[in-house]
Amino acid sequence: MKKNKGTLFDDSTMLDAGDSCQVNLAAGILLYGKEWKISLHRNALAKVEELGYNDAIKISKSLDRSVIETWPIEKLFMIGGKKRLVEKFDWEVFET
Repeated sequence: MKKNKGTLFDDSTMLDAGDSCQVNLAAGILLYGKEWKISLHRNALAKVEELGYNDAIKISKSLDRSVIETWPIEKLFMIGGKKRLVEKFDWEVFET
């Protein structure tokens, strides 16, 4: 498809990113389009921080369950957690 895009698709009408062409076949549809793609240098995050463009920085917080699992029940209760005993079943299949 890539090799024969000039034959398959009429991209003369495609002026900018977001434009696309398609060819309908009995077995399905072939699609071709153009889109902008951004490449960033390795130090882009440091540069963004340095320039104060904080709207481009994602900060995600999460709990470290391995730490919480070591807490006593009282501390766990304070954050709305609980500890319960569950049955665990497992199996292993050996190939013969």
